[in-house]
Amino acid sequence: MLLMINLDIIYGHSIKQIHGLNLVTDMFVQGKGILSENDIFLKHIYSSEGILNCTNIDTIFDNTEKRKNTEKRKSFKSCLIDFAKSKNVFFEFIRFYIRNFIPAKKTIRYYLKHNDSDCIIFQDFITAYLYFKKKNISHNRSILIMHTSGDFLELLKIDKPMLYKNVFFKKHYIRMFDLAAKNVDKLVVLSKTASESFPWIEENKKVIIYNGIKESTYQSLDSMCFEDKRMKIVSVGHLIKRKGQHLIIEAISKLKNESQRKLSLFLVGEGTDRSYYENLILKFNLQNNVFILGQRKDVPFLLLNMDVFILASYSEGLPISIIEALRAGLYIMTTPVGGCTELIKSDFGEFIDTNAEQIATALEKLIDEGIPETSSLKAKQFFKQNFTLNKMMENYAKTIHEIL
Repeated sequence: MLLMINLDIIYGHSIKQIHGLNLVTDMFVQGKGILSENDIFLKHIYSSEGILNCTNIDTIFDNTEKRKNTEKRKSFKSCLIDFAKSKNVFFEFIRFYIRNFIPAKKTIRYYLKHNDSDCIIFQDFITAYLYFKKKNISHNRSILIMHTSGDFLELLKIDKPMLYKNVFFKKHYIRMFDLAAKNVDKLVVLSKTASESFPWIEENKKVIIYNGIKESTYQSLDSMCFEDKRMKIVSVGHLIKRKGQHLIIEAISKLKNESQRKLSLFLVGEGTDRSYYENLILKFNLQNNVFILGQRKDVPFLLLNMDVFILASYSEGLPISIIEALRAGLYIMTTPVGGCTELIKSDFGEFIDTNAEQIATALEKLIDEGIPETSSLKAKQFFKQNFTLNKMMENYAKTIHEIL
């Protein structure tokens, strides 16, 4: 009989916020039974908030009310940090340090107090860097998951342009990644596109593992009426400009009046740019077309009541939101960023640009021609073939056994 391998997951931020990376962390909790069948015991998740014992939990997320409160607290904290925002790169660095290094350092301190695992999965490279910088400790076998499109500088360029342009900071940022990537046993990337973006990493160190979700769906947790005959379009994601929801809203404003009357757009999620989107809806007089639903815990049910999923992101890794849309059999419209190019085929989706005019043209065409009859079935088949939780956990189990 094989001894169980003790596995810990480390993420140097909050695990209470609902976003793609934390959803992936939650997949490990949901898939711990599959890991156990492969002689792997998921023990703890370490985050900036402390230690989460995975033995008796089914999800890392609290109830909806607590999540909403957390979002409010985060927004308030963001406001305090943003108060220091300046065109001076020094203040931008301070903000980066507060948001990234301080929580990552706390997380590593929590882990080193226990350090009783056989294998670690790091969810971000800054925390991995801080771990491997520690001297006089025995470093465990480890895996680093890169949740980016492949270019790990891309998010820095989009979200922190001043730091990206600063030569000193950029060099240090690259050195941090290089140290983390050099010391981990495996670097997991989420798509073939991402793998090709790390040509300097040895091929035998890289492994491609697609994100996956459960095959089952869920019942609604509250009632909502979707009985009108409009084409129902949904976009799920943080309400931030990088996700491109403003492009979709603007695109709808450019549609013919007749086309506007034939569709509704539902935005699911919360974020720092919510008020901006609300004002945009008012500006274009789209109150009868665009609805912000906020954070929901019944997203799988909502998707079953939709026709089209749309994502206009400027940057993505391998978005769980599209995988959920595939499971629901929706027609997919997405920008060809990161692993999105591997998530759809022409049978059940199409690519759009980060351009409101082009998105409007694509929507007009879809309204006029309708959704292909076989697209729903083919989307569901594609999901079952490639993106189930079982496949994801089996691939991680195989990778863990390879490094031990």
